[in-house]
Amino acid sequence: RAARWTLNLPYHLATMTSVSDGNRVAHRAVRRGTEDAECESVYASVGAPFAAVSGSLEYFLTERYCLYHRTRRGRPYRLDIHHRPWPLQRAEGAFRRNSIPAASGLDLRGEPVLLHFAKRLDVVTWAPTFL
Repeated sequence: RAARWTLNLPYHLATMTSVSDGNRVAHRAVRRGTEDAECESVYASVGAPFAAVSGSLEYFLTERYCLYHRTRRGRPYRLDIHHRPWPLQRAEGAFRRNSIPAASGLDLRGEPVLLHFAKRLDVVTWAPTFL
């Protein structure tokens, strides 16, 4: 709620459950107020944690240190983010159901061709800088 209200980020309340069976996790999320935005997946980490190498695809996809967005009135801003490198692990998994992208106007088909897992990463952010 705070990120949606203060930063106008497209976050939604959802009922979520995760069940872990050793290394494998079954996850389900249903956006509150609608049943047409639901995701059910199962995934497991494969291998030891690693930090993405600068210049690699994993680095490009995960090592983001700011985000850009607009306020409700359309004013652009930048939010700086600090975190340690992601402790990535290769993963395997599958979606049993995923209607969240379609509910947001996105067309994503098929299974992911690249999948990683991170157990946890703490971040620090600063107040937005208006552009």
